[in-house]
Amino acid sequence: MQVHPSADSRHIQRLSATIPMSLLRPSDNPKIEYDAYTVDLSRNGVRVRTTLVLYPGELLEIGDSVQSIPSRVVWVERSSVHGSLAGLEFLEN
Repeated sequence: MQVHPSADSRHIQRLSATIPMSLLRPSDNPKIEYDAYTVDLSRNGVRVRTTLVLYPGELLEIGDSVQSIPSRVVWVERSSVHGSLAGLEFLEN
């Protein structure tokens, strides 16, 4: 299990919200949209829950095939019951 920063050590305010969203892997051709939900978000990134298996350092896009935000997986916690919980960093602000 990866260790990620606690909420107390963050300097950026996070907003708790459950919002359906799509994740895309740039390597998929054509791009396939994978379901995910936000757990919380900030101006620099988002914590998501998804059944997609993610890996730290992996590059993803958040959005759809028309408009998306490039992102990088920073940390991942896997659960056999709920899929993955992951922290994504936005690569463009």
